[in-house]
Amino acid sequence: MPQQSQSKRIFELERETLRALCIRASANARHETTMRDLSNHVWQDAEHRVVFEAIQRLSSSDPKLLREQLPAQTTRMGFPDVNWENYFLPAGKAEGDFDALVRDLLAAPKAKK
Repeated sequence: MPQQSQSKRIFELERETLRALCIRASANARHETTMRDLSNHVWQDAEHRVVFEAIQRLSSSDPKLLREQLPAQTTRMGFPDVNWENYFLPAGKAEGDFDALVRDLLAAPKAKK
């Protein structure tokens, strides 16, 4: 697969994974092993890394609370300009099998820099 399309695929998998965490936080936060695996993932997009770290720091399982608290948390982390609609609009795989989505992300070959 060409490098550009592989990078785009990883970007999309990262975003869908974060959407799933934001939209279905209560169900997906219970996946402790999966969350640990994601914490070892090298996020290809800096914003994605920050959003994931903010989710971990807040450790809330209520999507409504996450939506209210994430912007302040990322601002405290030095990233005030996150487009939150990217993470709270249901779409694609975010509504599906979270574990399968994470497996796809972690299995995707990383693009060479």
